[in-house]
Amino acid sequence: MIPSEPHPVTALAAAPLAEVLDLGERLTLRHCVRHASVPQDGLFLLALEDGIRQEPWYIGEIPVASVLVEVSAADGRKTRGGAVLMGVDAAFATAVAVCDAVLRAGFDGAEEVASLVQRGRMTLTQRASERAAQRAATRVDFADLADGATA
Repeated sequence: MIPSEPHPVTALAAAPLAEVLDLGERLTLRHCVRHASVPQDGLFLLALEDGIRQEPWYIGEIPVASVLVEVSAADGRKTRGGAVLMGVDAAFATAVAVCDAVLRAGFDGAEEVASLVQRGRMTLTQRASERAAQRAATRVDFADLADGATA
């Protein structure tokens, strides 16, 4: 189950890819954007902790893109935005990071980002509802089996 208000980066990752890329490009043209660290994409080794011994074990590798940007407005204000996204490329993660920075600072274009975040949240809500319906369809009540059983 997803939280009632997912983080804006999570919502942007669920929004239509082409629209996020387009908005990120338009915001980059409006503001001065520079990478605060080198964008990275590749495989990330996912570690979990054993519940008994509290020792790490590795479930496998997942594709991840990581970006941190600094965005400067025309009036000199600066902010940072970032994204660490599973299964996407660095260009998409950069667009999400730029949108994150603009939204968090309220720079020009924040309303457009907020609209896209809302669409992403609606997508996440719809996905959660579909998954809940699928789980409900496969629910088994084992109490019914006990009624007909004889010892």
